[in-house]
Amino acid sequence: MTMAGARTSQAPVCDIAIGDEFGWRCYRSGPVTLWFKGWLDGLDGAGLAQRIASAGATVAPGWFGDVLSRTDGHYALAATGPGWAVAAVDWIRSIPLAAARINGAWTLDDRPERLRRAAGLGVADHDPDAALAIAMSGYTIGMATLYHGMELP
Repeated sequence: MTMAGARTSQAPVCDIAIGDEFGWRCYRSGPVTLWFKGWLDGLDGAGLAQRIASAGATVAPGWFGDVLSRTDGHYALAATGPGWAVAAVDWIRSIPLAAARINGAWTLDDRPERLRRAAGLGVADHDPDAALAIAMSGYTIGMATLYHGMELP
């Protein structure tokens, strides 16, 4: 999932509501802030933050896909830089993330219930198709969540 938007102010493209808890670590390198949890074979969070910062203006959604597709591991990450934000998880989503638009801006959180409350989502926003998928298989399909208005990266 890539969260980007044309903005003229210095406001961040995405609010990351992740904290230094449950194994999450924050790394900063230049204008890049990276939240990382898990492990990548041959690359740690600090190294990834430096690599993103050194890529500078060439950072694009495809850039992250290239770097992460060549690396084994189980991870979740959220990164922001000047005018961009990106969230990524491993292919089995071993460490969940969720995103929602709150007051017109993306918010990313590692705790979906906290995000649901912050987004003001309730029973009226319930997605019965996602609930059926969870009841039948134990997980949702694609980016679906139990609530319309929330997405999985």
